[in-house]
Amino acid sequence: MDIIDDFKDDILECVNEGLIDSVTADWEAYNMRVAELMEHPEKMKAQGVTQDFIDLYYTRTNTGIVLITHPDMETVWRRVNKRIYKEPDTYYGFFFRFINYISDIHTALAGGGYWQKLPPSQRNSEYEELVFSLRKIANTLSKIDYHEPALGLMDDRKYPELQFKLFDEWSEFTRKDSVFFYKVPDLLSRYADLLHTEQRHKNVLIDRPNGDDACVSYFARSLYGSHKRTFDSPLYDIISVIAGIFYPDHDTSYNKIRSSIRAMD
Repeated sequence: MDIIDDFKDDILECVNEGLIDSVTADWEAYNMRVAELMEHPEKMKAQGVTQDFIDLYYTRTNTGIVLITHPDMETVWRRVNKRIYKEPDTYYGFFFRFINYISDIHTALAGGGYWQKLPPSQRNSEYEELVFSLRKIANTLSKIDYHEPALGLMDDRKYPELQFKLFDEWSEFTRKDSVFFYKVPDLLSRYADLLHTEQRHKNVLIDRPNGDDACVSYFARSLYGSHKRTFDSPLYDIISVIAGIFYPDHDTSYNKIRSSIRAMD
């Protein structure tokens, strides 16, 4: 846990102004939290500011700084800028597009979630067990006539706020498909059906989740999905450049990244 040095003199000229402001605000907030934690550890602990929270904050803040200062990112931002700025928009419109892109990079760098880190056979069996269990619980609750509505189980502290919303937007909250008026067994059944349809455990699969290159494979495949959704293009070369910055000890060449992504098909 360290104070992060001032990086403003190293910011690349081609970086969006709003993105610079956002990363700078994160940097200032992180350094303030670290200083407070050093001076008043008990006070910060009482506020729920833990070491894990600070470490996570550091990683995210430092990553943002690297993305707007590393010399190799010059090429990336010039390519991304052309795609984001190609249509007229407001300052905030561009700002949110850049923030979303940075967020996609953060997600890709974070590595796979629970499902991605399991061996394929275990991943499939656990997911199927989850869907089966949800349906089984829903059936049991119905069988024993436990039909409380979701609204009735809401935290008492939030319930008054919802009452005001119900009063102001009654037509919205009384629609037949409103989640607040579903009974718990129905909600569980609907959730099971949704998971069965979406097959979420198959998102961004890693063939060897415990292999040395698993982190790079996940990063490449995750950012590839983001590029396809946002830019309708894989942009393999951009993925290769960013991967090279954060995984310097791995093969992050264009051909390696491309072949890893194509292995998903």
